Amino acid sequence: MVKFDSEKALLIILGASAWPQHEDYKNSSYTDGNNPFQLSVNEIEKYFVETMKLPNEKVRKLFNSEEPVEKQVEEIESFLKNNNPNDDGDLLVYYVGHGQVAIGDGDYFLYIRNSKKGNPRTFFSMVELFDKFKEHARFKRSYIIVDACYSGMVRRFAPESVNGTILFCASSETEGAKIQKDSEIIATTKTEPTLFTGYLLKVLQQEATVADHQKKLLSCHDVNSLLSKCLGRQKGVPEHQYYVIGKNQNVIGNLEIFPNPAYVEEKTSSKLLYPMSIAEKLTPIKWHITTSNKGGVGKTLLSMMLLTHYSSNRPKDKAAIKRLPLVVDLNGVNMDIKRLLGNLDLELEKDGQIKRADVDGRGTSLAIVKVNQKNHPFLLGWPTVDPFKMLDTPSFFKLLEVIKGEAISKIKETFPKVDIPVVIIDTNYHFCNIFSDDNTHYEYLKEFLWDRDQFFIWFIWVYGQLRNLIQGDSLSDELIEKQRMELVSEQVENFLAPVIGSQKESPFFHVLNPIGLKNDHNTTDIDIMERLKNNLKFLMWGGGEKEEGGVKEEEVKEGDVPGKRIDKLDKLFKLVPKGGKNFVDIQENMIAALEQSKSKAQTKGGKKKEELVFAEHERTQNVLLRLEEILKMDGGRPKNLVPIPIYHEQVESYQDAEHISLSAIRRLEVYTKFRDLLNEATKK
Repeated sequence: MVKFDSEKALLIILGASAWPQHEDYKNSSYTDGNNPFQLSVNEIEKYFVETMKLPNEKVRKLFNSEEPVEKQVEEIESFLKNNNPNDDGDLLVYYVGHGQVAIGDGDYFLYIRNSKKGNPRTFFSMVELFDKFKEHARFKRSYIIVDACYSGMVRRFAPESVNGTILFCASSETEGAKIQKDSEIIATTKTEPTLFTGYLLKVLQQEATVADHQKKLLSCHDVNSLLSKCLGRQKGVPEHQYYVIGKNQNVIGNLEIFPNPAYVEEKTSSKLLYPMSIAEKLTPIKWHITTSNKGGVGKTLLSMMLLTHYSSNRPKDKAAIKRLPLVVDLNGVNMDIKRLLGNLDLELEKDGQIKRADVDGRGTSLAIVKVNQKNHPFLLGWPTVDPFKMLDTPSFFKLLEVIKGEAISKIKETFPKVDIPVVIIDTNYHFCNIFSDDNTHYEYLKEFLWDRDQFFIWFIWVYGQLRNLIQGDSLSDELIEKQRMELVSEQVENFLAPVIGSQKESPFFHVLNPIGLKNDHNTTDIDIMERLKNNLKFLMWGGGEKEEGGVKEEEVKEGDVPGKRIDKLDKLFKLVPKGGKNFVDIQENMIAALEQSKSKAQTKGGKKKEELVFAEHERTQNVLLRLEEILKMDGGRPKNLVPIPIYHEQVESYQDAEHISLSAIRRLEVYTKFRDLLNEATKK
């Protein structure tokens, strides 16, 4: 997604401060100096031009225009036409005044200066106004602020532009908005803007939480959150409405736009936590970051298999330095890794308290404990502040910096004779949420990660998301999504490609698993409760008798618990491995496989076209078959394509377990297949 560029953004200001031809409002007691509508426009325009730096020529002000409504609509149309209508920039629209719900046809009207009671042709019709936006600004991201009575009605007519629309409305569909003079909320003799615009300006110019002080720019989501806090503290105020319209809601909602008044630049932001002389003595880190498409499943198992692999190598000499992996759970309130692995065998202080390293720096707070599962000791970390906080690229990279510098140092103080060669970060993000297409972020990252670290970004593909990438036409959100993934992946591969052997490889590992691809696994003939009981017992105790620290070592036999083999994934698994491919190439391979599968389904007889194209099991199988053919023609399976060919019923019920033994994971057949693929892809 293109960044917000204030020099190219457009601003349209509409409304009026008086309505001399409307019999209900013509006798206003406001003067030019104390009119809240006029003050609202003055302050909003000042903010956008002086604070946000919009050029004056990009502002079209029709507030208090004496022109009839049709002439104002023509001027809006001309303004949009003359300012790159096909450009995917940004359009801001601000209206302040009176709003009215049309009786009968359900339209919503906004008053202009010469509006007349009972004459709808003297009002802005939202239907007509938004039709102009659809026609002449369909590619632009739109931000529409309506400070008027019943403004929640705007949601019914808002255009779904290609790149999304944001709405800020002063009230709901059934509530009137308020101005300070009529409100009993704030007792003041000073004339101020209208209530909603006044609080919006307070957020944009003054209000910010402590957590926001490190963000240079605020998103619309941020502004709405702060606005809710401000208005929520008041009694009797209308409930403002906030809407994000479009498929990629988090993209436009999280886009950083507004200068943060609370931002304080860190004086040490350009300094390393460790000078290079010390950094060179630190153990290089392998970073494994698990990500997924929307609705991705199997990520917890993936992280646990990585953890099992890297926690298996233990020194025989008890006095030797223990090289333990650190797994960090970033799954918010759904911290399965923390819940399943952090409730047993924790290292304790002499007084019986849990031994814990607490890290706080750069706006990041982590707790880290040592889990002494027999056979598989490891370190477990999680954020201790605001589990709902969403990380963007700068905050995620600061987290990596804190782990690399401060956390590892703290771990060594708390747990002597421990070194951390591997960090596994289990996220609930798409990789485009935490990695950027802006190369300046990576230049910053390179300052403290140094060349010896390696990045491996695990990405779980989901059939529905893959299908979406070929569903739309050139105007669809799907195309934008595909382009965004390609831009971000190119930057990641340019800056973070690990050196394996003597050459750089793509850091992306593409995971195809049975659950994510919705393969059928028939369980109708199994007693569900009995299966759940047996599976949980196996996962918790590793298949042996319960004892202190897990199971007896001799009982742990790698891969001795067979699973159901998924034929099409198994064929991909058995293809001759070759060098890795970059993200775009593998994505194109999978899209081509889906398109070929769809084409064959449409031409095959015997069933209706719709039945074949939308039969979930059959189309998934066909995609894998076509992918196998494509890869065979290309010389083999890229070693960073990771087909998981085994399905285990035991794993399906892990969410109901209290804890899981990594020894149990080690026994699963799927683990041995995964370990072989991992060794194959990362060997030097």
